Amino acid sequence: MKILVIDLLRLGDVVMTVPVINGLKARRADAQIDMLTFKPSSALHVMLPAVRRWWTIDREELQDGLGRADVPMLTSFSVLQEQLDTINAEKYDLIINLTQTKFSAYVAGYLKAGDRLGLTYDLKGLPHFYSPWFRYLNERADGEVEDVFHHTDIFAHACGLGEIHRDWSMQVTPKGLAEVEALHLGTGEVIALQLFTSDARKNWPLERWLDFVHEIKVLKPTSQIVALGAPAERGRL
Repeated sequence: MKILVIDLLRLGDVVMTVPVINGLKARRADAQIDMLTFKPSSALHVMLPAVRRWWTIDREELQDGLGRADVPMLTSFSVLQEQLDTINAEKYDLIINLTQTKFSAYVAGYLKAGDRLGLTYDLKGLPHFYSPWFRYLNERADGEVEDVFHHTDIFAHACGLGEIHRDWSMQVTPKGLAEVEALHLGTGEVIALQLFTSDARKNWPLERWLDFVHEIKVLKPTSQIVALGAPAERGRL
């Protein structure tokens, strides 16, 4: 069985799909799982051996082409169509769209497959979800239903993996191992916190982070807490 998983969001969102990828591979060991992501998520390619092939879309290149006067107006559309036609040649049995955006829904609708899961627009622009879990996710985003489940749990249940243990395992790379060793953390339990995002509106208030850290130290007094961030965030950290 050939499965294509679509996740056209940021790198962190793709990381949140790891339990689904591992769960699909555990449930269907003979399945060939491919992923379609934006180009920056290529950093994960070597970390997820369960994925056979990665397809990437260069979002910045497409957007740049749409806004430049020296580029023919339909060039970006032609480039995208050519990429999707190449993907279609793989003849996937199942397409799973884990992205609740119009762009990904149109992409999922253009691609051909025997079966589907996730938000998809048909040729008339009408939405289809193929699972009540993805419909719930869409209604939650619109504020129509209460926010109860985490995205990871929604994806797992929608893909029939609700009862499977969430496996966050990723392949350790030599570069990543060297970076960790350079921190000289020693032995024992380490809890890493990623405090900031690329979108300031999504950042948790620092006061809430401090309260959270205090709670962790009460529950796990021997643990070592590490705050992660980009070089430009060093002062804030």
